[in-house]
Amino acid sequence: MITFFGLDLRLEPARKELAEERDKLAKLIAKVEALSKEYQELVDKVDALEKALQVEIDKLTSLETQLDTMQRRKVVAVKLTEGLKGEKQNWLVAAEMYKKLVVNVEGDVLISCAVQAYLGAFVLN
Repeated sequence: MITFFGLDLRLEPARKELAEERDKLAKLIAKVEALSKEYQELVDKVDALEKALQVEIDKLTSLETQLDTMQRRKVVAVKLTEGLKGEKQNWLVAAEMYKKLVVNVEGDVLISCAVQAYLGAFVLN
């Protein structure tokens, strides 16, 4: 029994030290778990930010494409406008010519009615 008691006296400090180490280990495990959760939250935030960045990059690409399209349309519109500037003069000349022709329309209608009355209806028989 003395050896058992002596053995117990030698083991008691080791048991206390083991219990203290287990407490330290439990605290460290709790810290590691907390840090792991925090790390996972940060990873999730980074993923969300990367997705938001990709969405913004896609929007930017779309806007750049639209800008390029609008610039090409602007060039075409300017060419069309420049080409139509000369058409105004053509329309003014044509309008003056038609004004002169309208003066003669009444006489032309009167002459054609007279010819119709003289020749009669168009009969094929």
